[in-house]
Amino acid sequence: MTTRLTCSQAYATREDFSSQRSLLTSIETRMGGVLNQMPGINSLITMIRSRRRRDSVIVACVIAGCVLLLLGYLFGF
Repeated sequence: MTTRLTCSQAYATREDFSSQRSLLTSIETRMGGVLNQMPGINSLITMIRSRRRRDSVIVACVIAGCVLLLLGYLFGF
């Protein structure tokens, strides 16, 4: 069973994407206004992003180390 996308479905999907894009643009504009009014929030967001990035690197290293230990155990290295 194959499903075909009709023109009306394609146009509806296109309209949905367009409305989502305009919604995201308006949210981004409002957030930019808030960040410009309160400069402390921008530095706080930057700190949160850097900690999140650091935590992601740490978790990735731990997972890689566990995989290497597991492979070493399995193959007797």
